[in-house]
Amino acid sequence: MDEVLHISRDDLYQPNVDSTLAHAKAVLQHAQPIVEEHVSPLRRVLLSHLFFTPLAGLLGGLTTWLILEPWIDDWAEINAAAILFFPMTATLIVVYIYIADAIASRRFLSNIGRLFSGVGFTVLFSFVAFLPVRLLLQLKVLLLSPPDLAWATDITLWPSSFFIGHLIFRSLAWAVFGGALGLGMNLIKSTRGQRRASVMGGLVGGLLGGLLFDPINRFLIPAIEQGDVMRLTALCSVGLSVGIFVALSEQLGRDGWIRVLTGPLRGKAFILYHNPTIIGASPTANIYLFKDPKIAPEHIALQRVGNGYELIQSRSDAPVSVNNLPVHRRRLVSGDQIILGDTILLFEERAKKRTAPTNQRIKEAKVEI
Repeated sequence: MDEVLHISRDDLYQPNVDSTLAHAKAVLQHAQPIVEEHVSPLRRVLLSHLFFTPLAGLLGGLTTWLILEPWIDDWAEINAAAILFFPMTATLIVVYIYIADAIASRRFLSNIGRLFSGVGFTVLFSFVAFLPVRLLLQLKVLLLSPPDLAWATDITLWPSSFFIGHLIFRSLAWAVFGGALGLGMNLIKSTRGQRRASVMGGLVGGLLGGLLFDPINRFLIPAIEQGDVMRLTALCSVGLSVGIFVALSEQLGRDGWIRVLTGPLRGKAFILYHNPTIIGASPTANIYLFKDPKIAPEHIALQRVGNGYELIQSRSDAPVSVNNLPVHRRRLVSGDQIILGDTILLFEERAKKRTAPTNQRIKEAKVEI
C-alpha cells in the first residue's frame, strides 16, 4: 500500500477530517489486513435465496394440505374448506418465506412489519381473487361439460381436446391465485423490483401448479374422486414454484448486491433493493451486521446514484474503508471491498455498458488521429 495519505481539497474541509486522517494512519501503520473467511459450498447453498425460498414455499403448501385435507369434500360444490383453500395456501407460503428470510439474514425485528403487512394483504387479495377463480372454474364447467356421464368418474376417458381445455382453465385460475399471493406479500415496505419479482413468481408458480393438477389425475391416479394426492402435489408444486420464481426474479432483476465475506453471515448476499440501503449493527438496518462491536447501529448507507451506487459514511466516528483506503463518500465499482470494523463486504453489480466520459473520448480520438 502507498505510504502517503492522499486527501482531496474537499476532504480537507470536511468536519470529520481529523477522524478520517486518524483512521487512515491506523490503516497504513498498524492495521493488519482482514483475511477473507472460507465459505463452504454447503453454507453458500443454505444461505442462498434459490434454496431456502423455494423450500419455505414448499413447506407452506404442505402445511396447508395437512390442515385442510381432512375437511375437503370432493363431491361438495363449495364448503368452508374450499373457501379457505387459496387464502390459507397463500398465507402459509408467505409466512414460511418471511420466516426463512429472517433466519437466513437475522433480520427478525425488521421483518415483523413486513410479515404482518404481507400476511394481511395476502389474505385480502386471496379472498378477492376467489371470485375470478370461481368464475373461471364455473366457465370451465359450462364450456366443457362432459357429454358422457362416465367421464365424471374416469378422467382417462376424456378426449385430448377436452382434457387440454380443462387444463387451461384450471391453470389460469391458479395463476390468478398465484398473482394475488405475489402482490400481497410485497405490496408495501418493498421496492418496485421486489413487487415485480413476487408477482411474476406468483403468476408462474400458480400456473405451473395448475398445470400439474390434472395430468397427475389422468396418468397416475385415474379416479377423479381421489383428489387428495392431486391436491398434495399441486399445493407443494405451487409453493415450490412460487419460491423458485420469486428467487429467480429477484436474482435476474438485481442491479447491485453486497456479499458478506467475514463474520456470522459470511457467504450471504443481500440485494440492494432499498434506496438508500442502511448497513449497520442495528436490527432495523436493511443489512444487519451483528456480533461486530466496531460497527455502529447505522454505519454506512449505499445510495443509488444514476446507474451506479455511492457509499456514504453515516457518522464521523464510524470509520469505513474501501479497498483498504479510508473514505467518507465514494462511488463504488463492482469488486470493491468495503471494510466496517472487522467485517468485509464485497460490492458487486450487474455488468452494464458504460459510456466513456467526453474528455476521455476526445483523448482517444486525438490518439487515433
